[in-house]
Amino acid sequence: MKAFIYIILVIGFIVFFQQSPVYAIVILGIFLVVFVYFKFRSSSSSGNGIMSFLSGKNNQQENKINDLIMLMMIQQLMSPSGNNNHNNYNNNTNNNVEKRKQENIEYIEKMQKETLELLDDD
Repeated sequence: MKAFIYIILVIGFIVFFQQSPVYAIVILGIFLVVFVYFKFRSSSSSGNGIMSFLSGKNNQQENKINDLIMLMMIQQLMSPSGNNNHNNYNNNTNNNVEKRKQENIEYIEKMQKETLELLDDD
């Protein structure tokens, strides 16, 4: 949803830029200055000052948690039990497809017999 809103804003800005490019550049500059101001203010409250803003580094503990979550996801993908579940799902799906095909064939054969019986009665 966020991406959709950003796309709409970009398209709106492009249309506005075609109408009056000077105003569009001024508005873009104002938004950029406001963004940098709030970004700097939020990074300076964490205690690292301007270097935190310029480096763009996240909190070290947050990075460790993200690494742990990624490791757990990779382990689940690589574990043999996960593969068995996937194979069971595929087997069940294939069995259901075969069952439906057989039911369709039986239905077609039944309709053919009924049609031939109706034609033979005449």
